[in-house]
Amino acid sequence: MKQAMSLKQFEALVAAYGATPDNWPDNERTPMLSVLDSEPNAAGIMARAERLDGVLDHYLPPASADLQSRILSDMEAMLGNETDTDIIAFPQNPPRRARNAWAIVTGLAACFVGGFIAAPLVLDAMTGSPDLMASLDIISAAFLPTEPL
Repeated sequence: MKQAMSLKQFEALVAAYGATPDNWPDNERTPMLSVLDSEPNAAGIMARAERLDGVLDHYLPPASADLQSRILSDMEAMLGNETDTDIIAFPQNPPRRARNAWAIVTGLAACFVGGFIAAPLVLDAMTGSPDLMASLDIISAAFLPTEPL
C-alpha cells in the first residue's frame, strides 16, 4: 500500500512541475490533489507557485511552432550524423589558440613542479642548511630591507 504524500514531497513536486495540475506526473496527480485538499499549508505553496508561473509565462513566451520545428530538425540532423565515438572523440586539429593555451599551461606546470624539486636544493646550496625555515630566514635577512623605506 502506498504511503500518503508528505507536504515536503508535495512542495518539491510543485516546485518541479508548477502549479498547473495538468503538468503534474500522472502517477503523482491524485496524491498531490489529495494533499492540496487535506493540508492547509498546501494552498500557500500553490499560491507561490502560481505567482512564479505567472512571472515565468510573462518573461518567457512560448516558442513559435516554426522555432520548435527548426530546433527539432537541427537536433535530428546532428544526432543522425554522429556516432557514439564522435561524441567523445577529441578534435584532430584543435585551433591554434587552444594549442598555445595548452602549451603555456604545460610549461607553467613543469616550472611549478620543477620549483618544488629544485627549491630545497637551491636553498641548501645558498645557505648551507637543509632546514627550509632557517634558509628562508637567512635569505630574508640578506635580501629584504630591515628599515622602512
